[in-house]
Amino acid sequence: MDEFDPKQTSSLEAFALLVKEHQGAVRSFVTARIDDPFEAEDLAQETFLIAYRKLDEVDLSRPIRPWLCTIAGNLVKNYRRKRRAKPLSNSYDSILDLLDSEVESLDSSWHTTPVGEALEQCLGKLSEAARELVRLRYEESMGIAEIGNTTGGKHSAITMKLHRIRDQLRVCIETQLKQEEAHG
Repeated sequence: MDEFDPKQTSSLEAFALLVKEHQGAVRSFVTARIDDPFEAEDLAQETFLIAYRKLDEVDLSRPIRPWLCTIAGNLVKNYRRKRRAKPLSNSYDSILDLLDSEVESLDSSWHTTPVGEALEQCLGKLSEAARELVRLRYEESMGIAEIGNTTGGKHSAITMKLHRIRDQLRVCIETQLKQEEAHG
């Protein structure tokens, strides 16, 4: 049972009680969901910062731990979303930065870079269906679920297709860049 009651103490004291009572559970909740203990600690701390800002929104008729775990869960989702966008190699970084960035549709100079030129050529080599998925995901900024609704595809299938398309583009761009480098 939660002992936390912000009406009994100052907000700082209430926050200290909240942290003391729930920090272990929140830290465990986050650590079980991401594999980086340092990031897990940061997300647990961020959970309590958000909770502190929203202390006046606490519904005292309900347990507080689920509320904290909801905050932590949302932070974990955001962390995973950002982490997924991080590629494995430097050239892959450049490729995904170009694909993920909405700036490329606003800034016409991206395609004049060597990676941008290679990306344009490699996009042209994709099948029509693959180009459409890339367009929906990166030009229209659609989420996977929204793409599924549009195309009638399943979430897992779309995710796998996009993964394969990105790998295909990475290999193609790396090949183009190596050829360009070899020819001067």
